[in-house]
Amino acid sequence: PISRIGNIKTPSLFIIGGDDRRCPPEQGMCFWKGLKANGVKTDMHYYPNNGHAVSGIEENFNAEMNMVRWW
Repeated sequence: PISRIGNIKTPSLFIIGGDDRRCPPEQGMCFWKGLKANGVKTDMHYYPNNGHAVSGIEENFNAEMNMVRWW
């Protein structure tokens, strides 16, 4: 939960879909900003026209490349 964000030290990558009905995008962005503010290694990629799963050839390729770069 966001209330314990100060305890998180694990590097985290966020892939956020703007139309995600399962995990509201604002919630993921808030979490990402909190980790970043606490000095945790983190990155976020936002896909405005995607839901919980990134779809579309270009968006999917971009998301996959960002995941590979992260590791």
